[in-house]
Amino acid sequence: MTTQETMTIHEALSEIKLTEKKIVKATQALIPCAAVRAGSANIDGVPRERFAENARSCYQKIIDLMRRCDALKRAVSQSNASTTITAAGRTMTVAEAIYQVKKGRQAREDLIYTLDASRKRAEAEIRVENGDKLEKRLDQLITGIYGAGSGEQADPEAVAAAREAFWAQNVFEFFDPLDIAKKIEELTGEGEELAAKIDAALQVSNAVTRITVEY
Repeated sequence: MTTQETMTIHEALSEIKLTEKKIVKATQALIPCAAVRAGSANIDGVPRERFAENARSCYQKIIDLMRRCDALKRAVSQSNASTTITAAGRTMTVAEAIYQVKKGRQAREDLIYTLDASRKRAEAEIRVENGDKLEKRLDQLITGIYGAGSGEQADPEAVAAAREAFWAQNVFEFFDPLDIAKKIEELTGEGEELAAKIDAALQVSNAVTRITVEY
């Protein structure tokens, strides 16, 4: 016999979550078989026939729950494919909106991660290159030009000029043509705004759209 239920999408989504939990609980409670001595009338203190009835009943309960859950998901999916919403100036099906939020968010998060990781690598390289490593090269340059211990003998202005020229040509700097910090801020804001608008439209749609579930 076919069972029919009519409910809103919001109710169906709640039922799906609840039914999935029931399936897990019932599956964990299922004892479908046992090893028992041939001459024993009981299994763990339960008569064999009652054990068999419990196993069949629990199994059927799981199957019924699975069928209902599948029917709920199928009805929601069919509704999402045909029901439209308007968000952020665009009209789209619910299915498209859900895809847009999930896949669009992932794409933005991947881009933000790439931008941030690149910035951190560059900043780390700058710290290494501009540290003791650069100072050592500079000292070697001055020694090569003026000789060891030349700091006291050489013209201070000439030494300072040499140092300044070397530093200007060899210091590492952060070259950021995209303005990464601003781009990350923009991407984060755009993603949050779009997700919020779509989520608000979905909540309204899910509260008023009714579906018929058959199983």
